[in-house]
Amino acid sequence: MKTCISILSCLIFAPIFSTVGFSQNSSPTKNYGRITGQVTVLEKKLMGGMKEKDDMSGVVVYLTGFQSEPPKEVHDLIQEDKTFHPMLLPIVAGQTVTFPNHDDIYHNVFSVSPVKSFDLGQYKSTDPPRTLHSISPA
Repeated sequence: MKTCISILSCLIFAPIFSTVGFSQNSSPTKNYGRITGQVTVLEKKLMGGMKEKDDMSGVVVYLTGFQSEPPKEVHDLIQEDKTFHPMLLPIVAGQTVTFPNHDDIYHNVFSVSPVKSFDLGQYKSTDPPRTLHSISPA
């Protein structure tokens, strides 16, 4: 939990790499935007203090305050060896995610978050993958 808070704190105050743009079909009155920067993730040193973390896996940078169409690409969050693969799957509002079960046991994917709750029910590997359609922000 402390690592998560440290990462989130670093992300809030760090500049970010990203590019914001509009499609070629956009109205000519819309301008292209560009944001550049660097993300630094810190972790606690063994003997106190903080140091820059070498591994930046699990870090997601996102932007708010603009509108764009969600990608039509459907992402798979695979259940295999009793683990989700990939372990982190960033998506945007409006995207669809499927949850294939590649294990020999029943799985259930659910969330009890007050922000977005759902329950896909139990299903086995021979069942069609369960899907969350057009995930929207809460």
